[in-house]
Amino acid sequence: MRQGREATPWIHGFVMLRAERTGVVANNPRLSRRVALGPEAASCLEWFDGTRSARDIAGLSRKRYGGRYADAERRVDDAMRALDSIAALATSRPASPRPPRMARPTRFPEGCSPAPSSAIWETTSACDLACAHCLADAGRRAPLELDTAGAIRVVGRLAEAGVLAVNLAGGEPFLRPDIFDIIDALVAARIEVDVSTNGFSLSDGTIRKLSRRPVYSVQVSVDGLRDEHDELRGRKGSFDAAVSSLSRLKAAGFRTSLSSVATRLNLGSIEAMAELASRLGCSSFKALPFLPAGRGAGAGEVLALRGPGLVAFARTILAIRERYAGAMGVFTESAMPFLLESECACACGGARPVASPAGDAPVGCSAGRDGIYIGSDGTAYPCPFFKDFALGSLVDSSLSDIWADAPFLGRLRRMTAADLDGACGDCERLGASCFGGCRAAAWLDTGDLFGADPICYRKALVP
Repeated sequence: MRQGREATPWIHGFVMLRAERTGVVANNPRLSRRVALGPEAASCLEWFDGTRSARDIAGLSRKRYGGRYADAERRVDDAMRALDSIAALATSRPASPRPPRMARPTRFPEGCSPAPSSAIWETTSACDLACAHCLADAGRRAPLELDTAGAIRVVGRLAEAGVLAVNLAGGEPFLRPDIFDIIDALVAARIEVDVSTNGFSLSDGTIRKLSRRPVYSVQVSVDGLRDEHDELRGRKGSFDAAVSSLSRLKAAGFRTSLSSVATRLNLGSIEAMAELASRLGCSSFKALPFLPAGRGAGAGEVLALRGPGLVAFARTILAIRERYAGAMGVFTESAMPFLLESECACACGGARPVASPAGDAPVGCSAGRDGIYIGSDGTAYPCPFFKDFALGSLVDSSLSDIWADAPFLGRLRRMTAADLDGACGDCERLGASCFGGCRAAAWLDTGDLFGADPICYRKALVP
């Protein structure tokens, strides 16, 4: 056995385990790493408590399931290897090991995880900036915003369902006086915590308080170089404050991410923002195309990238990824890099074949399948851009019931290639290399859930 037969395996107490249809998912919230264990390996976890040797656990496994002792050893070894791969395993006997948390979802709806693996939580609509593109239309605190007791209740709903990771967003989350109470409750529930902030009022004292907690990463929004950023975010000095916050967070030991919304106004600065992220030591750079939602609902003509602009954005992101490969993660959504394969083919010796679309191929993204969004009043939505489709209140209902029973989620999960209309429905990529793009983007653009994704730039590439 890899760790030796006399090793006494136990699972770190900060780990969350979540039962699946077959097996268990183990998540290390401090490293944002998770692994799936099949049913045989998962069956050994109940004995990983620091009181039994690997040899003894193999004996118990053989007694329960029969078969050869070598097969029982393999089950134990597979479980130990899986947990060790995410730094969730220890083998030296502790004085009193704290057990990990096991979430046991009671319902397993078809076509999705038994619970959202991740949630974005708009903890407050209060904000000290006035961004033209604000998805949350933030500014003042909403009248029905959850108080501390309500927020802690929501944390309980997330933990009960087995949510693995939560991004605390806003508005500006650090304007909530009780934000550290919420973070502490999430940590106690063994849920991974990330925070998104505009960085404008992030004091050294707040950073010190944050550094005492196992927050995995902090994302700061930067939407252009100095004048671009300040104009879009409605406040002079906000760019310098964001850059200062990123620098101070990095110095305090945090993994940091620079996040940007790509618009017509800042498209020419995307590469410079990636360079800034690298210079500030960010672990990742993320740029997402603007979608007309929230305060930005009426700004599509001014801010939205279309056609050639989307092509230029996609090419820029690909170039940035190549430049910083291995040094900084570069992320986007809806850039659809496969549409540029014909350009790559010139250098690679030929284009990749495109499969014929299958009408019954499932389409859609993580909305309704693996992720969820929570408003400041505790209302659950499929994603930040699907606010027209409230799923239910996490104050009044369990997340497990909402996840299993919300009709709109069922509609998303049952969607196939044959359901889509227009340019998406006619595309030879559908059901092969593309799975329908962003349905929320289609809804915001056309009012049709099955319409064409406006972020797709396929037509712009056709001479």
